[in-house]
Amino acid sequence: MSRCPAPSCVPPVAPLMNPGAGLAAVPSRLTEWAPRIRIHALAISLLVFGPTGIKGTVTSPDGLFAAFQEPTRDAKPFVYWWWQGNDATETEISRQLELLHRAGIAGVHIFPLGKPAGKFEWLSPDWWRLVRFAVDEAKQRGLQVDINAGYGWPSGGTFVLPEHRLQAISCAIEKLQGPSRFERKLEDFLPKNLEGRRSFAFVRLVPLRVDRLSQVHDLGPQVRADTLSFAVPDGDYLLYAGIHRNSARPNKVSGQTGDYAMDYFDRAGVQRYLAHFAGSLHAALGARLGDLFHAFFVSSVEIWPANWTTGFAGEFQRRRGYDLLPYAHFATGMYPIPLYQAKNLRPDLFTASPQFADEVRRVRYDYNRTLVELFQENFVETTQRWCREQGVLFRYQAYGFPWNIGIAENYLVPDIPEGNNWILSDVANHGWEVWNKYAAAGGHLTGKRLISNEAMTTTKGKFRETLDRVKRADDFNFVTGNTRSVVHGFCYSPAEASPPGRHQ
Repeated sequence: MSRCPAPSCVPPVAPLMNPGAGLAAVPSRLTEWAPRIRIHALAISLLVFGPTGIKGTVTSPDGLFAAFQEPTRDAKPFVYWWWQGNDATETEISRQLELLHRAGIAGVHIFPLGKPAGKFEWLSPDWWRLVRFAVDEAKQRGLQVDINAGYGWPSGGTFVLPEHRLQAISCAIEKLQGPSRFERKLEDFLPKNLEGRRSFAFVRLVPLRVDRLSQVHDLGPQVRADTLSFAVPDGDYLLYAGIHRNSARPNKVSGQTGDYAMDYFDRAGVQRYLAHFAGSLHAALGARLGDLFHAFFVSSVEIWPANWTTGFAGEFQRRRGYDLLPYAHFATGMYPIPLYQAKNLRPDLFTASPQFADEVRRVRYDYNRTLVELFQENFVETTQRWCREQGVLFRYQAYGFPWNIGIAENYLVPDIPEGNNWILSDVANHGWEVWNKYAAAGGHLTGKRLISNEAMTTTKGKFRETLDRVKRADDFNFVTGNTRSVVHGFCYSPAEASPPGRHQ
């Protein structure tokens, strides 16, 4: 039997938005650890000034000076190694790895992206053989190799089935005044440039002043042949048209036609993706990931506009104890369109009694909480278990924009939590320093001393950044508790390429 959302001590901010909201926005077992997190964040900033911070501290001044002269591999940086279009050769791979080795780089992160330009198709047998050559060459020089989870990001591919692609409900909201007549086709409710196959998820008519759910009109029966047509009653109303979009996020970084992001909330889809990834390697080389790689890397949670998945309503009912669907317009209508780079939630255009306003607020929190739980269980924890089966470490960036999907809880999961540093963006206007502290806190609370960082992302120009700015940015990474820089980045560029060579 359905029941209303129960009163509870929930925060005024939903847990998915507002990256600066901190732990108060995500009530969980971590809340009681907040003082400990602050202590650990301070402690790591002191620890990492010695380059052996991953293995231990150096106690004597002479030992500290010697460690700076000859740092161990644990203290040296990695680099993102962009393979643009997979246009690579064995000879050039060897040359570049030798250059990196001489420069003191400890490892590379193979990161394919861009429109395919070479003869090697991602995950094909020939591609895996080229990757194995790179791994063998790296190991000969003492370099470790990480592998990217996808062709670019977010994770997806042409092999992702339509039912396993990222889903969203985008809610169009419009003021109406009656008595009048309203008619509109499905295709005209959202901007034309929004991706995905569209269908009506719900259509609701809400009075501008609403004090109880029974005042909301369900207009679903008024939809015929993908057209909404109805008579608007006398008065002032808000029309909420929830448009479900499947295949809502193409992977434009890959440059491949038909490449769509997978549904991170769908366990079956995630498992199929990972099985395809591992299966292609085993078919080509008879190997597991751990036979070649140090870590499997999943990039930041940039999966807007994802806010729905197959079976979500049933999971909500099971976890929260009441039916979400009568409230779905209030839950999904809080997010702006388009969602990318949204700074704030969409303001409510209706007014409500204090009791009903609180009911809507609690539904929205429960809705976001369910998304957080499904994301952690079906994607993050599923990927971690798979990495263990594959004998490889799980390196993961648990932040995103505009989503922070369980950032505090999710940074407890990976073997290597990873933060980020944007030279281009002012700290106060971006939020990466908060991400770094969450990454460090997650590592310290679970006994992990290696906290990596996507360092120097998005500079002020190609080959125009100054060394003093690079140093200041990387110093800040250490102060916020990150202990290894993964420099963003080093682009595969042949020696014969015209200046300035290939760049990302």
